[in-house]
Amino acid sequence: MKRLTFYGLCGLTIIAAASCGASFNQDIGQGIRSWLDAVPGLGWMEPVIEIAETADVQPGEEVLLEGQIERHLPLIGQGLYQLADETGSIWVISSTSPPPVGEFFRIRAAVRYEPILMAGQDIGEYYVEELARYRQE
Repeated sequence: MKRLTFYGLCGLTIIAAASCGASFNQDIGQGIRSWLDAVPGLGWMEPVIEIAETADVQPGEEVLLEGQIERHLPLIGQGLYQLADETGSIWVISSTSPPPVGEFFRIRAAVRYEPILMAGQDIGEYYVEELARYRQE
């Protein structure tokens, strides 16, 4: 059995702090998670949320979503596609062309909300703005 090195112990401590940090202080936990997300191979630490849960997220917050591309619409200078999982679907606006229909992707996105007022009621729609795209195998 190999000995646990100093660097291995430090790495485990940082991962534990990032995993539990949000329960003590959300800002510290999010800061450590953001820092670790930049380290290659540690992006798995952030949980993927279900598409149906995007309505519970504040507009402007970043989330990690995954699902299958159901359809897409080409736009001038950007792309628009619909990402779906077992809980629902959401429109994604991207600065690049949309991925092929039927492909599975994981994306980092910022939640957006477009209010639509009809007869004095808000029947607005949540959508996300793609920040990064990761193809799923």
